[in-house]
Amino acid sequence: MSIFDFFKKKRLPEISRTITFGELTSLVDDESKELEKKSELFKKEIQSNTMNFSSRINGKLPPLKSINLQNRKETEELKKIVLQNLTLYVGYLERMVEELRGIKSNEAEGYIEEIQNIFNSFSKNTKMNYERATILIGKELGEIKELTNNFAKSFNQKIEYNKDIFDRIKLVEDIKASLNELANAEKIQHQLENSIGVIQTKIIRIKKEKAQAENDSDSYKRSFEYRDFLALQEKINQENKTTNEEILKLKQELDLKKLLRYFHTDEKKSRIIRNYFDNFIESLKADDSLEIISLVKKINPEFNEENIREIKYKILSQTNLVENENLKEIESRLKKIEQDIINQQKEIEEEKKKIVRFGEKQKNLLGEIGEKAKILWPNDKIDI
Repeated sequence: MSIFDFFKKKRLPEISRTITFGELTSLVDDESKELEKKSELFKKEIQSNTMNFSSRINGKLPPLKSINLQNRKETEELKKIVLQNLTLYVGYLERMVEELRGIKSNEAEGYIEEIQNIFNSFSKNTKMNYERATILIGKELGEIKELTNNFAKSFNQKIEYNKDIFDRIKLVEDIKASLNELANAEKIQHQLENSIGVIQTKIIRIKKEKAQAENDSDSYKRSFEYRDFLALQEKINQENKTTNEEILKLKQELDLKKLLRYFHTDEKKSRIIRNYFDNFIESLKADDSLEIISLVKKINPEFNEENIREIKYKILSQTNLVENENLKEIESRLKKIEQDIINQQKEIEEEKKKIVRFGEKQKNLLGEIGEKAKILWPNDKIDI
């Protein structure tokens, strides 16, 4: 029995224990160290067998190189072909021995993989050379074939016999990777929760700013300054309303449709009247000499021209309603604050969605870890 086969003895059922999540990292680390030792022992055994095989093959090479077919009765052409293929076969044997002795991999799995690659390459490259060389050379090449076949058979048996080690190493590596991923997910979730706390604190501060802005608005609306502003705006509104009523009355008095019919043959006068018809106020403001008066008097000699002059004066001196700049500034500030609150609340919702996603990820990772832990320790209860 080899040094490593001891580890492959059938395990007796262990006393069932309960493994909690808090114990998992430590147990995985312990299992990893134990498997690392077993893997290293296995590597040393394979390495020893490989070196022994290489030495035995190396010892067979000088007799192969000294083979002489001069006394054989076969044709010179056949003997030449056999010796050429023997030389090639010996060259591949030397290369195989050199490559086996030169394997640098530190890990057992990598070491084994390199041996497999070397043997696969040797088998592929030497098949035809071996068949042609054995036409006349049987015994010596048969011994080489037996050595390589025995080594390959033993090598594959040991790998299969100890396959559980590498399966368990893979499980341990997967659990470690999942534990790291879980730790990162928990860290990010914690950061997200802290971020929400920071945003909530910011919202509290912004709401205080909003309350102050609302208080400023209420205080200003109760001030004498604002009352005076409203009174002035009301006065302007009434004056403008009176002016608009007078403009409407003036338009009725002018009877522009009647004027258009009367002067329809006169292009210049018709254009003046049509301008008034299309935009009365702007035309009146632009009519510096008030040509419309002379046109109206053609059909209405009694028309009071002072009335139109007064209305034009009122239009030119008319004051428009304006926004209160102080109140406008406060309301703009309020609007900005309210939008800021909305934006911060949206950010909280986005962070909460991320927390839910990372929570689901943690749940899935725990499930995966639990399933792999059950395979690793089938006799124990996994409580995570």
